[in-house]
Amino acid sequence: MSTSCDGVGDSGGGMSCSLLHANPEFRPVYIKVGGYECVPSKWSLVPIELNKLVINSTDETNKWTTRQAIFPQDVSQLKALHTEYSEKRLITITRSTEYWTNYVSAELGESLWVLEDNASIVAWLSIRKRGDRYQLREFGADFGNKHSISNVISFALKRLLGVALQQIGEDVHVDSDKKVSLLLPTFILSDMQQEKMNGANNEVGSNLVDDCLLFDNDNVIEENDDGW
Repeated sequence: MSTSCDGVGDSGGGMSCSLLHANPEFRPVYIKVGGYECVPSKWSLVPIELNKLVINSTDETNKWTTRQAIFPQDVSQLKALHTEYSEKRLITITRSTEYWTNYVSAELGESLWVLEDNASIVAWLSIRKRGDRYQLREFGADFGNKHSISNVISFALKRLLGVALQQIGEDVHVDSDKKVSLLLPTFILSDMQQEKMNGANNEVGSNLVDDCLLFDNDNVIEENDDGW
């Protein structure tokens, strides 16, 4: 998932594409030249209680592990997962092996974390600090249902956000009473809500309800991105 793009769609339905941060001043040109209509990216600002996150690098079964991504070793798995999670569902760029190896590795570096199930990558995440809040830069998860877990997005966010925030300097622990704000694409919240509605059992010992209640949905603020 690339979290920094405005969608630009063909109003005639013949073509769709995405452009990185189309300046609002240029949008009349797109409309005049090609009949394109700019569509803002939908984002949401959500509060997170640090005591709800998990920072253990492994669980008691040694099955689930969080670690920093390793390039180029992880590229083939990340590329395949991104194809299923983002490219087949969303308007986004197609990422080649070279794109992952040369650009993503340099752009995200040590901020990119992965969640593994027995050495198989299940999800990945990168965040950055912007003022008094954090922004999700990169996220994706395995929708292939190959793992013994139904709420994979909620499960992954709870663990990957924990280590990513701790890396930046937040004191993440069970006794913390601090809240932080996270800006993320709204469709991820929709995916989490769908997981909760599905109500399947989580077989890894984690509480499905607790994972799906990671965010305070009553205090979500819509902050759509209209570009630069």
